[in-house]
Amino acid sequence: MLKEIEKRLLELFAEDGAATVHWVVAFPMPGAWAWIFTDTDQQRDAIVAKGLYTDEVRAVLGESGFDRDDLDASGCVVESMETVNRDFEGSVFYRLR
Repeated sequence: MLKEIEKRLLELFAEDGAATVHWVVAFPMPGAWAWIFTDTDQQRDAIVAKGLYTDEVRAVLGESGFDRDDLDASGCVVESMETVNRDFEGSVFYRLR
């Protein structure tokens, strides 16, 4: 299900530079956090200045069948691969930790 949601999110946010989505999920706890990655810090900063995608992510999750408890515990983080490469040895895994 998350792979399909990922595709939808990338379609929604492509114009803002969203390049990939990674998930942080702690089953059986409710919720899922979408980490949306851009290529550059500048793209990330523009998204943050405009307002994070939390409402949009929750809407897509709701359309996909997440219940209220899951939606309330869900959200998003926007990060750039430029930062990952510079500060986390190029490892998204290290950044997500």
